[in-house]
Amino acid sequence: MTASELGCSGGIGKGNYSDGAGSGAGHGGRGGSGVFNGWVSIGGNKYGDADLPCELGSGTEGPNQLYGLVVGGGMIVMGSIQWPLVRLDIYGSLRADGESFSRTTGNGNGSLIGGLGGGSGGTVLLFLQELRLSENSSLSVVGGKGGLLGGGGGGGGRVHFHWSKIDVGDEYTPVASINGSINSCGGAGDTGGLYGEEGTITGKKCPKGLYACRDMQ
Repeated sequence: MTASELGCSGGIGKGNYSDGAGSGAGHGGRGGSGVFNGWVSIGGNKYGDADLPCELGSGTEGPNQLYGLVVGGGMIVMGSIQWPLVRLDIYGSLRADGESFSRTTGNGNGSLIGGLGGGSGGTVLLFLQELRLSENSSLSVVGGKGGLLGGGGGGGGRVHFHWSKIDVGDEYTPVASINGSINSCGGAGDTGGLYGEEGTITGKKCPKGLYACRDMQ
């Protein structure tokens, strides 16, 4: 299942573009700065709540339509506080990644200038009692890669596990079995452009004295 590149083309953490330097958008982590011919464009801000995220990833836009745009990751929500999933088994992937900017950008005289920064990762929000992430499967909210000639990478998004109805007792009862990967990395910058910051991976905290969800806090 994917919500990659289904977020905002602007947004709260919108990446900047100035004098040929395009920075990445922010979300769970700040966007990477863009660098071109000595000019630096600061990355987009991080935003949202790591403990209950509900925001789309942000994108980047050039100074006009000829430069194109880059879109952030969308949002995947499963279950609710009132009706959590009893158990979620993942065989494959859940993705809400930001878009990468891969084409070259030129100005009016035909010379190349710096590309746009990457879009930020979106959100995966799961209300559940138990998780099984199988081998070679993944959850991903990574930031997009910055464009050629100094584009900054997009910041990583947010993953949150909102555990519900945790068993009470002295015996340790695991709520998650992780044999795959969970990734909230920032996107790579290009040719001097900086990487986006890593996003967040969080879980609802257990009541004090319980050990059921120690694997995912």
